[in-house]
Amino acid sequence: PYATAVLRAYGRFLADEGRLSEALKMFHRARESDPGNWELALELIDVIESLKLIGHDDPVEVLNGPDLGNVMPEALFDLVIEAARHVDIYDPKPGLIALVTSSIGPGGAERQLAATASGLAESPHASGVFLSCLSLEAKLQNDFYAPAIRAAGVPIIEAQPQDVLESTEDPAVLKHQYILRRLPRDMGPVGWWLAQFHRMRPEIVHIWQDMTNLSVSIAAVLAGVPRIILGTRSVRPDNPRRRLRRWMRHGYQQLLSLPNIKMINNSRAGATDYADWLGIAPESVKVVYNGLDFAALHRDLEAVDGNAVRAELGVPPGVPLIGGVFRMSEEKRPMLWMETVAKVASERLDAHFLVCGAGPFYQEMQAYAEDHGFADRMHLPGVKSQIGAWFKAMDAVLLTSRYEGLPNVLIEAQSLGIPVVAPRVGGVPEALIDGETGFAIQAATAASLAEKLLFILENPDWRARAESAASAFINNRFSMQRMIASTLESYYCDIEARLAGDLPIQQGG
Repeated sequence: PYATAVLRAYGRFLADEGRLSEALKMFHRARESDPGNWELALELIDVIESLKLIGHDDPVEVLNGPDLGNVMPEALFDLVIEAARHVDIYDPKPGLIALVTSSIGPGGAERQLAATASGLAESPHASGVFLSCLSLEAKLQNDFYAPAIRAAGVPIIEAQPQDVLESTEDPAVLKHQYILRRLPRDMGPVGWWLAQFHRMRPEIVHIWQDMTNLSVSIAAVLAGVPRIILGTRSVRPDNPRRRLRRWMRHGYQQLLSLPNIKMINNSRAGATDYADWLGIAPESVKVVYNGLDFAALHRDLEAVDGNAVRAELGVPPGVPLIGGVFRMSEEKRPMLWMETVAKVASERLDAHFLVCGAGPFYQEMQAYAEDHGFADRMHLPGVKSQIGAWFKAMDAVLLTSRYEGLPNVLIEAQSLGIPVVAPRVGGVPEALIDGETGFAIQAATAASLAEKLLFILENPDWRARAESAASAFINNRFSMQRMIASTLESYYCDIEARLAGDLPIQQGG
């Protein structure tokens, strides 16, 4: 029994990985050792049916032949595109926009989603906006931006287990069950989204983040959604430090071959990187810069000013305070942040340091400050709301990310006149004026980053000029009005001509 269970578990793993010929062999061996197990027999039959679906009709030949390698879910995307070409685009409810994400926890992309939801809700071009979300679990802070979104009058639909179960009986879902039931489990309830779109008939489905893009777009094309926007952030996901499924590239390429799907990115650097990865024209990925709710930041200052934040932390007035706002996870390189401020701490014995955020490196950062003798000047208060007041307490903002799309923290800090220092990665150069509002450092090290921070602290005249230049620059490029206008343009520009075939359609166009 134990050997059978091991073979069966390994077979499931191989099937989920798309290695169907190997899964078939594992299930067959398990079946030989436990021939009366009907559940195992069903799993074996399911693998055989999956093989037949992609053209391998003789299971005995597959069983006795060489391994096929990874054949799923790449082949499923091919089937999705084939099925989509036979799906009629439905007659939508004009101006109804669906925003779709996995969660609305405390993150930069989620913050922009909340801003987009609020801006679209006020736009005369939208007759209605709703947010479809996998999880709002408060324990995981997946509902962090829910109050702001609901305050804007945007309803949120969460994937409740009973609704997901009932969606399997929807006629639109049953029609494509031969594809949906074979998708990887971590792609989420694709059938639930399909049934939702078929029932609510949005004109636009705007999806956020890579995994959600690939899952929800399958539902959208099979439901007949007229216009689908794949919202990407940062840079391509084929980075060993980012979440990657080997089939992402093929999935994106197949989906972007459809005329009613467009990709957007929040920086030109990110758009170019995705285009290079996917082998499409860079101009086919539209750039929609992040929009900042300046009014909300200034409301923060009305509620709590920077001096109150300093008093709460025990930082004396007039003492330099270098800050950061980020999740304490590997891609943000929190230990490089600590190494950098340690160098500043050794030069400026009066300087204090602050990071608003949480994450797996929290304890390690705290221990580093203790080990290097500046724990009494290092402040780690956790995730903070009313972030405008916390920014205003800072004299400079440091970001040390390994990669970035368009970092909100740099935009928000500069909007309040706070100069910034960051590595020259991704869209960072697009988010500041190098040398005037901050510094983007090529091949950044703790020493090179600390050098610029010390320059800012020791040159008050430069800092005064930077304050004025930063506010003007940010207000021009990253306003909410500009972001919403660019978003609406990405929804509607050229779409009718593309669908009618009046414009040439390039892959990813």
